Amino acid sequence: SQGLDVQDTLARCDAYVLFDRIGGLIKTGPTHTNVCDVRVVVVDQRAECDAE
Repeated sequence: SQGLDVQDTLARCDAYVLFDRIGGLIKTGPTHTNVCDVRVVVVDQRAECDAE
């Protein structure tokens, strides 16, 4: 249990501390906070290119 209250953590939007304490924290990107470090690009292969 490690003295963690998951419901309280979610209510405070403080998943960082929870995952850090249980060893599940993943730090990515330049900020090391998991905030805005993931970017998704969708490419529609059906689109035609008018390069001329």
